[in-house]
Amino acid sequence: MSETKNSVFSNLPAIQINSSPLKRSLSFSSFDDVTYMNFTTKRSEIGPVQEVLKEKQKTRSRSHAVKRTTTPSSANNNENDNKTKTSPKEPRMETPKTPKKINTETKAIWKPAYRRDLSNEKKKFQQKFAKRLFMKIESGKVGIHTLLKVGQTIWGGFIDGTLAVWDIRTGLEIGRRQAHKGRIFSMLLVGDKVWTGSDDNKFRIWTLFVTLYKEVPNIFRASCLMEYMNDIWCGYLDGCIRITDSKCFKMKKELTIGFSVRHLSKHKNQVWICTDDNVIRLNAQTYESIDTLNVGRVNCIVNAGGNMWGGSSDATIRVWNGETGELIKEIKGHQGYVFSVLSVGDLVWTCGWDKIIKIWNSKTFEPVSELEGNNDVISSLILVRNKLVIPRPGSNVIKEIYTIWSGALDGVVCIWV
Repeated sequence: MSETKNSVFSNLPAIQINSSPLKRSLSFSSFDDVTYMNFTTKRSEIGPVQEVLKEKQKTRSRSHAVKRTTTPSSANNNENDNKTKTSPKEPRMETPKTPKKINTETKAIWKPAYRRDLSNEKKKFQQKFAKRLFMKIESGKVGIHTLLKVGQTIWGGFIDGTLAVWDIRTGLEIGRRQAHKGRIFSMLLVGDKVWTGSDDNKFRIWTLFVTLYKEVPNIFRASCLMEYMNDIWCGYLDGCIRITDSKCFKMKKELTIGFSVRHLSKHKNQVWICTDDNVIRLNAQTYESIDTLNVGRVNCIVNAGGNMWGGSSDATIRVWNGETGELIKEIKGHQGYVFSVLSVGDLVWTCGWDKIIKIWNSKTFEPVSELEGNNDVISSLILVRNKLVIPRPGSNVIKEIYTIWSGALDGVVCIWV
């Protein structure tokens, strides 16, 4: 008997069971054409496996045979069923179904990416975004004069000459150093280097790790910077524009304007120069003056959809045709100096002395909304684009998230989303 037991258990698979050794539960998934068979027995009562399986097969076949035989009651039921089948059915009146209300908004959200009209979504998103304050970053009591996006970081130039760097995703300050001895007027990203102009009559060029790369001496205070055709255009408060080669750092041309230069902007082959007295249009290739727009002091100007939007010191915003220089619209929307103008899609953002950010439609020139979050004069606005991957069934959707960073003279940076 022991030999038969050993021969039986030698063919069984190894099973790990936490129960007592005298009683085990054996489970077979497939054995001798018998599937999904479970039984429980004591080890002492187990005979040859073949006999046990045959008994299970017999009981199973008997149960199937009993089910196949029909009783008299079941036969009568079958006859009644046949009668009911042959009898014609009475027509039923179908009630009209009320149409279900479909939530078009949720349906549009869960459509696959290839069915979406991304251009319409982008326009709707541009019209609705940036209506709430997302984060405030307090960087000290020293005022911020200018902001610049460099890769995944934001650089801030302060009035006391310090340079701070923040992370775009978290808003945390990465580092800070004393870059100049005076106010940082302007910053410009040229390739993988950052140019800074200050009140200490010096140009300094920095690497992306905020280490000094080169120092270029200036004659006077540099107020603004612009890149055009591998050249750096620099406007000075002494009424001159000096053009420097970005590779060899040598001055190529010096232009005399006559008034302090506040801002530079380009439109195709033109350069728009904002001064304390007027706006001058210049040919960027021949350096010849096209015309002069006598509108007073203009602090900033930007190209928005082919039109040039300029913020003035008389609290007005003027819109000119970029090709002809003709005045299209004059908007009175602020109560003080307008220091910064930013183009964001079909919208234009403006800010200034009244501590309010105003959003305008660039096509209809109508106000869209107003934002209040800074407690001091807002000096700078920049646009930051980030890509957000949204998981969807089948394929992921990549959306562009627009955020606006605003810097004020109280040292606070606000992030709008």
